[in-house]
Formats: sequence, structure tokens, C-alpha cells
Amino acid sequence: MKTNQIKILSALCLGTSLICAGLTTGCATSDQSTASAAESSQDAATAQNIKQALDNQGGQKFAFVNVRVRDGVAKLSGKVDSRDDKSQAAAIASTVGNVRETVNHISVPSDIHLDANPYTPDIPSYGASE
Repeated sequence: MKTNQIKILSALCLGTSLICAGLTTGCATSDQSTASAAESSQDAATAQNIKQALDNQGGQKFAFVNVRVRDGVAKLSGKVDSRDDKSQAAAIASTVGNVRETVNHISVPSDIHLDANPYTPDIPSYGASE
């Protein structure tokens, strides 16, 4: 009889411990989710501030620049007309509050190489007098 009581008591203690551990972990996860949501909201506001700064300082030349921010890292992509515009966009983004780093993936037409093979075969001209 005492053996059964000890087993039941042990099971109750173990169950209570597991429930307490689960509640504690759940609270920590909830706190992390709240912090994550706050960071996400701050990153979204920072991205909007960068886009506004680009519009204010560059007008239409930054119309095709995309901005994403995660954990204070601003990532710029899209297209501009010149390397100077590319550098200027990164400089503008880096001055906005809450930006701790800027990654510039903006492309410039002169950086795009359409012909990966520099070899161009000679094409004979037909019908020309020799």
C-alpha cells in the first residue's frame, strides 16, 4: 500500500515539475515574441524613413531602389543610373536613425555585363569583291 502511495506522490511531483517548467518556458517564448515584434516594427519604420530620405534628397533617381531592414541592417537593391547615385543612396541610408550597417546591392547599368563571352567570331562578308 505504501509503495503505491509513494509512486502516486512521485508521479504528482514529476507532473507538477513538468507543468512549472512548461509555464516558465512559455513565458520566455512570449517575451521573445514581443521583443521580436517590436524589432520588426522598428525595422519597418526604419525602412520607411530610409525610403523617405531617398525621396527627399534624390527625387526620382532613387525611385527604383528597394529598402529592407532587419535588425538594424539596411539592404538596398534595385537600379540607379550611375555609380555616384549608388554611393549616394548608401550614404543617405547610413544617416537614418537605427541603421547600424548598410548593405548596397543596387545595380548600375555599366555593372551589368550582357556578353559573358568576349569572343566574337569573324563573320565573312559575302558578295564583296576581293
